[in-house]
Amino acid sequence: MTSEHPVFINDRIDGKKEQIFVALPTLLIVFGRGEKGQFSISNLTKAEVAYFNKAIIKNNKYIISCSKTVEI
Repeated sequence: MTSEHPVFINDRIDGKKEQIFVALPTLLIVFGRGEKGQFSISNLTKAEVAYFNKAIIKNNKYIISCSKTVEI
């Protein structure tokens, strides 16, 4: 899933902000605060995918998806 704005700032559940960049429909890059010079790479769980899909939907008017139905 992607959208007309592939880069946006999302308000996390804990009140912090994160910058989300949808690089490809299957590649998501998230920038947030952490220790300087450190990063992590991970495969998302279904729950994490659902969280980011909801964030994309919440922050955009138009959604681009290969599926006609999207779980929200």
